[in-house]
Amino acid sequence: AVAKHFPGHGDTDADSHLQLPVVRHSRRHIDSVSLYPFHRLIADGVGGCMVAHLHIPSLDTNRKVPSTLSARVADSLLRRELHFDGLIFTDGLDMKAVSDSYNAGEAACMALAAGNDVLLLPVDVEAAIDSLEERGRRDTAFCRLISSRCRRVLMAKYRQIVAPLAPVRPGGDVHDLNYRLALAGVTLLRSDWHTDGLRVDVTAGNYKEVLDSLDRMVDTQAVTLCLYDSPYLLNRMKERLDLCRRPLNIIVAYHDLPGVRRAVDTLMVRRGAFS
Repeated sequence: AVAKHFPGHGDTDADSHLQLPVVRHSRRHIDSVSLYPFHRLIADGVGGCMVAHLHIPSLDTNRKVPSTLSARVADSLLRRELHFDGLIFTDGLDMKAVSDSYNAGEAACMALAAGNDVLLLPVDVEAAIDSLEERGRRDTAFCRLISSRCRRVLMAKYRQIVAPLAPVRPGGDVHDLNYRLALAGVTLLRSDWHTDGLRVDVTAGNYKEVLDSLDRMVDTQAVTLCLYDSPYLLNRMKERLDLCRRPLNIIVAYHDLPGVRRAVDTLMVRRGAFS
């Protein structure tokens, strides 16, 4: 299992796939709020942790370096202060929060030096490997760093062989697994629960049509929007939703899968069961 996105990606107004989000919270707020779930997961023995592409001035003042590539975040905070001894993963290095500022080789070397063990999705895998090898040849300390990271990855693989986790039950229904996961994860974001009204399913493919249809309805028509897509889609809808005067419920389900849709059906019946 991998916890993400360290040290907390929930309170941003930008998508790190497209740009580098800035988190301006104080260190005290980060310690008491953002890091809380990571403390719990680390105490419970989570095996991996993924670092987010964020600029967090209270942790690292260098505006050009995302937290993924920052030793103050991956090594000093996660590894040393929180005593995490599992695998540290970068977020996707092909995301523009990194790739707009660094080429594949630079990002790979910085990520490894920052404390990451696994470099996820370099823009150019061969260029990333070449850069790591070249720096390792001319820098003995970096060569030892590569060896230590490889050793940690190999030990993680070894532990899975010697003491494997309980396997998923053969013949288990993936839709049932998605259903049970969605029951715990679907979020009621906005609630005017005095009436369910008209239920409208929203995805990236139809959100413009949904907004147009809301504009055509009378203001007294209650609507429940079920978002089967990334929550970031709401940023595109926000301006027009803010102008909506009707009773409006918004449910975020994150993925458009049969098991997820079944979970939303169940939760709407229960109403009070939303997280």
